[in-house]
Amino acid sequence: MSEQKVVVSKLLDCVSISGHAPTIFDNTKKYISTSAVKVNIIDYSLSEEITYEDRPSRANLEVDIGDVIFAKMMSTKKTLLIDCKSAKNIYSTGFYSLKSKNDIICNEYLYEIIKSEYFLLQKDRYCTGATQKSLNNSGLNKIQIPLPPLPIQQKIAAILDKVSNLINERKQQIENLDLLVKARFVEMFGLINKNPNGFPIMQLSDLCDKITDGKHGGCEVQTDSDYYYVGAREIYNKKIHYDTTPQITYKDFIESYKRCNIENGDLVIVNTGATIGKTAIANDVKTNRTLLQKSVALIKTKSFLLLPVYLQYCYILNPGMYKVDSASAQPNLLLSKMKSTKIILPPLDLQTRFSDFVQQVDKSKAEMQQGLEKLEMQYNALMQKYFEKEKF
Repeated sequence: MSEQKVVVSKLLDCVSISGHAPTIFDNTKKYISTSAVKVNIIDYSLSEEITYEDRPSRANLEVDIGDVIFAKMMSTKKTLLIDCKSAKNIYSTGFYSLKSKNDIICNEYLYEIIKSEYFLLQKDRYCTGATQKSLNNSGLNKIQIPLPPLPIQQKIAAILDKVSNLINERKQQIENLDLLVKARFVEMFGLINKNPNGFPIMQLSDLCDKITDGKHGGCEVQTDSDYYYVGAREIYNKKIHYDTTPQITYKDFIESYKRCNIENGDLVIVNTGATIGKTAIANDVKTNRTLLQKSVALIKTKSFLLLPVYLQYCYILNPGMYKVDSASAQPNLLLSKMKSTKIILPPLDLQTRFSDFVQQVDKSKAEMQQGLEKLEMQYNALMQKYFEKEKF
């Protein structure tokens, strides 16, 4: 596909819109909403078992093996090539389903082009709507795609699929390491409602020097001040991410830092909003220049009794520690609830053994993550090579 000029065709000249309302079925099927698809993988833990009679109104799309489905919403990258297993599901009407005209385009190439920036930029351009913008048939009809001969399509798809499979395998390896740590925790300590070793049950406030939340109210933004204002969105994957963190004035920082003085080794937990329960242990040169927002709570453990990493996995494996029943649309974990929370307290030497195990696993994960990032860079370079708009 190097110097050859590739024909550009309208997408709907190469495919037909497929999918149909579900036929009557007995028992249950899995309903896959758009939120249950992570880029190109179904997270079945987010699926829902439904019956034909009681299915949600949006659970109204049945698809066939070989169809390619993608999310209609603007700024979303959620694409699936339907196989034998996924064809048994019911999907949200928030997906488009496309069927290849096999004499013009192969399924695998269609799947790769739908995942490309070449396609996604066009999709976003033609999305409409007052609030949640999404693609409709009129917009879909405007999208164009590069269409090389079928043998070249198959070659491109095979190359991209090989790298994509390696990426998915590496992601699974990283996920398996997370599962290994969780399994080791349960093996060593049990869970809150199962304490096989009969360890003491202690109240969290008795094991900590400080449990507080971040600053109430806003701060004045000052670019390049080198003082940071961390909120809920910066806490995920057990880390504090500074790439999206706003910087604030020294005046705002110093006024509130004494009350919520985060230091390296402290545990933070999101205590408000959709990501409530996400945790991180501070470990950055920016930590002592960081102010927490109200949506994040700070926990300083008494290190001779309770290690932060042990407490972190208590939260990870015991959702009841942070989940709250609330009529409010914005869940809020009160400091009083946190302080009164009871946990199993194993001997410090056992906590230390677990902490050492986590460090070893995290080291392996970091190496795997580096390999994953290289594979993703390779995949993105190939996507740009094959689907760079200027070439067509």
